[in-house]
Amino acid sequence: MARALMLKPQIMLLDEPFAGLDISSQAHLTKVLNTLVAQGVSIILFDFYHQGLPSNIEQLVYMQQGKVLLSGKRSEIITSKQWQQLNENHYSLPHHLPDCIQYDSLAKNTALVSVNKVSVSFDQKPVFSQLNWQFEQGQHWRIIGPNGCGKSTLLAMISGDSPKAYGQDIHLFGIKRGSGESIWDIKRHYGLVSAQLHRDYRVSNKLIQVVLSGFYDSIGLYDNPSRDQVLIARKWLVLLGLERYENTYFSELSYGEQRMVLIARAVVKLPMILILDEPCQGLDNHNRDKVLALMDYIAANSKTHLLFVSHDTRDKLQCISHELEFIRLEQDETSVVDDINILGYTAKTTVK
Repeated sequence: MARALMLKPQIMLLDEPFAGLDISSQAHLTKVLNTLVAQGVSIILFDFYHQGLPSNIEQLVYMQQGKVLLSGKRSEIITSKQWQQLNENHYSLPHHLPDCIQYDSLAKNTALVSVNKVSVSFDQKPVFSQLNWQFEQGQHWRIIGPNGCGKSTLLAMISGDSPKAYGQDIHLFGIKRGSGESIWDIKRHYGLVSAQLHRDYRVSNKLIQVVLSGFYDSIGLYDNPSRDQVLIARKWLVLLGLERYENTYFSELSYGEQRMVLIARAVVKLPMILILDEPCQGLDNHNRDKVLALMDYIAANSKTHLLFVSHDTRDKLQCISHELEFIRLEQDETSVVDDINILGYTAKTTVK
């Protein structure tokens, strides 16, 4: 944004500028965009409509399947009967979830994740300090906090994707991290949707192969799936409305369609823990509602536990029972106040 503004443009094109921003950053960006409009800069913003869009953007165009269906003043469009009809949620929950391949269950009182006095820094700059957290069976967690507080770092540490976990007091499914288990011993208990996974998934696979790779926790499919696995994958495609794309290459889909495929990949084995790191990023309002409803249904009708991260106020899950909030630590009064000496974040937990 800063780089674009240095060019002193007359027109700015913004493609989902609010995606991935924390609440305070969204508010700040809204203020900046309203100021730019007031100063005479023309802004064309491509986004999925929500109430938080800048008030100074007064004209709205609604497109569907390459056609303009509505165009005019924003205030008139969003109060029209046609707008209400276009944005109705027609998604119905499944009568039952597709069969899954069961993994070993844990002893009754064994925590899924136990994090004890864990501290992480990058280039000698602390991210979070003395973090304590217990993720017990039967719980569903939401993790909140500003950009840069360590949410994604924590998720990577417990899912086997970060070397920062080594030497730390972290127990996963009753086993101390670094006691001889392989990454694949860890990953088989997880399903994952994240922006990082989306960026990394660049192999040339058809949609059905991408979904099947969720059984093997791999980017790309390098194993021969069983007949049962193929049947289960196809059932999830039908449930998410993706069956017509089964033999389409992943790279040929839109960003939102790709995200839906990665959600299918994450849930295909109904894992012990389903990590949802901004899962609805890039989804239109209809598919956002579909995914959120499905996550609540999975939580209520399976043994899968949810670990949910989202900055979008539209992303609400009824199943969330606990909340982990990252909070900034106070500055040491004797230290120099600069970026190097920020103590980072710690976290507090709340029962919802």
